[in-house]
Amino acid sequence: MYLKTTLPDETTIVLRTPTEGDIPHLFEAAVASHKELAQWMPWCRADYRLADTETWVRDTVASDSEHSFVIWDETENLCLGTCGLNDINTKHRCANLGYWVRSSHIGRGIASSATLKVAQFAFDQLELVRVEIVVAVGNGASQRVAEKVQATREGIIRNGLVHGEKSLDAWMFSLIPADFLGE
Repeated sequence: MYLKTTLPDETTIVLRTPTEGDIPHLFEAAVASHKELAQWMPWCRADYRLADTETWVRDTVASDSEHSFVIWDETENLCLGTCGLNDINTKHRCANLGYWVRSSHIGRGIASSATLKVAQFAFDQLELVRVEIVVAVGNGASQRVAEKVQATREGIIRNGLVHGEKSLDAWMFSLIPADFLGE
């Protein structure tokens, strides 16, 4: 799968299904962003290794309940993070949408551009009727992404996320196909 979009600063980014060739680039981006990611992403532990990235890529490609994309900057030839759908529920036609962006590139509209592209993919290609963005209450950066894409803030899910041994309250945001009418 291959999706392409242009950022406000005219940078072209590509969202594509991860391949084995992406493994070292994904690992490097995660390690470079460890300080920011570790507080919100349970997978980004102090002992995160290349083998963890290999497992994620292999499992993602094989999964029927996930569509993940590498965010690639064609101008800089650099991995910027990932954006994708997981926990796809075919009965209720909904999924969770998650994202992370390399720390050195935060604030450029990358996560919001990728989120819009992946949500549109969910509605057009997978025929989903709802995409949820679940964000830990203290994660202001991810909340701003959800707000920027005009996702509806539905409320707080108590103990909605687990990070390590800790349960965290989370904001529930949603996008539905009607949100994209008139674009």
